[in-house]
Amino acid sequence: MDKLKEVVFYAMGQASMCWSERPTGVFDDVMAVKIGLGVMAAIEEHVNEEIKKDRAKQHLTTPHIVLGIDGNEIARVKGL
Repeated sequence: MDKLKEVVFYAMGQASMCWSERPTGVFDDVMAVKIGLGVMAAIEEHVNEEIKKDRAKQHLTTPHIVLGIDGNEIARVKGL
């Protein structure tokens, strides 16, 4: 899932420059990382919920998947 993380962060960088006049000042890369990790955590939560639904339909137990986000990253994101 590193590729998905790369795509999300790259898209955020592109979107940050979608101004008619580019902003000036200092780019807050720490906040940008927090936002990106928040997006990745939401994706992971959504995927896990969809897997749960599918497994429930099939009457199977639900394994959790991990998209390359460790617990420390998620804890930092929840601080947003």
